[in-house]
Amino acid sequence: MPLIGALLLLALGVMIGPPVRRYLARITAGNWRPGAGTLGLAALAAGLFVAVRGDWPVGLGLAIVGILALMGARRSTGFRFTFRTGPSGPGASPSAGAAMSRQDAADMLGIAVDADAATVQAAYLKQIRRAHPDAGGTPGLAAQLNRARDVLMGR
Repeated sequence: MPLIGALLLLALGVMIGPPVRRYLARITAGNWRPGAGTLGLAALAAGLFVAVRGDWPVGLGLAIVGILALMGARRSTGFRFTFRTGPSGPGASPSAGAAMSRQDAADMLGIAVDADAATVQAAYLKQIRRAHPDAGGTPGLAAQLNRARDVLMGR
């Protein structure tokens, strides 16, 4: 009978997992493993339930499994020390300071390498309308588009 209760609590944990996962993702910005967290909570609750019902060795085992799963539910971000060179901030690419080739610039604007100035300007305006920071884009992408236009225009 205690095993049935534990399985029912585990099933309850699986059913309420998606709302809990969305809540955890929102408040922790993705630093939790929702499956391990849900399993840990369910195992801990089942262990406490089984221990209260009288089968304390099984309950203690489930509670230990739950605690271990909860301890492993948080993603390790670790300590990273990096030197930043070049533009930084949201949308800045790691290669933002590197020179851009004509082919890369043309690919970014979606035109041929040998396009004339009017075509380059039209493609640039089309892309920058979506990528400009005031329109919801990122400063890094807008800077790359500016650099692509400058490379193709010969500036």
